[in-house]
Amino acid sequence: MTVFKTFLRILNKNKMIIMLYTGILLGFGALNSRTTSQDMNFSDTKPALAIINDDKDGELAKDLVRYLDEHGELTEYDLDLSDSDDSKVVDDALFYRQIHYLVYIPKDFTARFMAGDDVKLTTKSTGDFKAELSKMLVERYMKTANTYKNLDVTDAGELVEKIDKNIDITADATITSKLDTEALELAGVYFNFESYSILACLIYVICIVMSVFNTKKIKDRTNISSMDFKKHNTILLLCNCMYSVVAWAFYFAFGYVLFGKTIISTHGMLFAFNSFLFTICAATIAFFIGSIVSNKDAIGGIVNVVSLGSSFLCGAFVPATWLPDGVLAIAHALPTYYYINANDRIKQMETFDMTSLKPVFIDMGIVMAFALAFVIMTNVVSAKKRRA
Repeated sequence: MTVFKTFLRILNKNKMIIMLYTGILLGFGALNSRTTSQDMNFSDTKPALAIINDDKDGELAKDLVRYLDEHGELTEYDLDLSDSDDSKVVDDALFYRQIHYLVYIPKDFTARFMAGDDVKLTTKSTGDFKAELSKMLVERYMKTANTYKNLDVTDAGELVEKIDKNIDITADATITSKLDTEALELAGVYFNFESYSILACLIYVICIVMSVFNTKKIKDRTNISSMDFKKHNTILLLCNCMYSVVAWAFYFAFGYVLFGKTIISTHGMLFAFNSFLFTICAATIAFFIGSIVSNKDAIGGIVNVVSLGSSFLCGAFVPATWLPDGVLAIAHALPTYYYINANDRIKQMETFDMTSLKPVFIDMGIVMAFALAFVIMTNVVSAKKRRA
């Protein structure tokens, strides 16, 4: 009971800095999820194309211009690329991203193409993704034209008719999933980012508390007392876990404010349970660090190294699918990786049976195995320090 009361006194003494730190991390979590929500919405964009058509009477050339105009923001230039001044106009337009792709149709393009000549379109591009999209449009049209030309279509009008009939064929797609994928994605982002917030918050607070218990005066009193060091560590760990659960409850309540019914759905409950287990693991990590670090000035640096390092390596800030294999190989040695991996599995689940839940439970089990390992290491370190 003495340990518990001392723990509460230390928390109360540092309550302002703890509340401020927790509030800042909560704010970061909310801001991160909202910023991501704006980036996730897909909108179709048309690339800015330019065309110089020296085959104005050719049917194939006119149809290519029509096709590009339908699928992009088309600008027609009446320029001569062999002229240095005209070429500079095009280069400047590409440089300043006024256009992303230029297509030059040479004179007699249609006639030469129908005659079987290997006629080429001259192009210039900015090299970005919009330029690649423009390139795909041109290549798609020309491949379709070549396909029908190889089928012995000899009339330009007939060729254009067949191209127009088939090039824009689309298929209807029906979405059968009933999941609110956008809401689950946002919730997944929030809980993934929570791994950083929880880890940073618990390491900071618990290390502050432990630094008081590790002062020489209190350590000497503990060492000469009749209390076994394992019992002392157990009580202190339970106190830290109690604070950790309170911190987790704040994050869960804040998640409910942000996402409403998504949090109390089956997916939300799995997210919450997974984050609860990770919170316990984070408390044991903080407890271990607090048992070996007694310098308060070092706490800030340790928070940054551990929480930021694991978050960057394991996919809390950047999706794990975007990370290099070498980074993910290192991440496998950290509990944050398995926590985020479980979250990524949860947000994709459509059915809740043992087949789909088993990989999630395995990741959760690994997180708890890390927690047990840190408890054992803390007891070993404490025993060595006590003997010293």
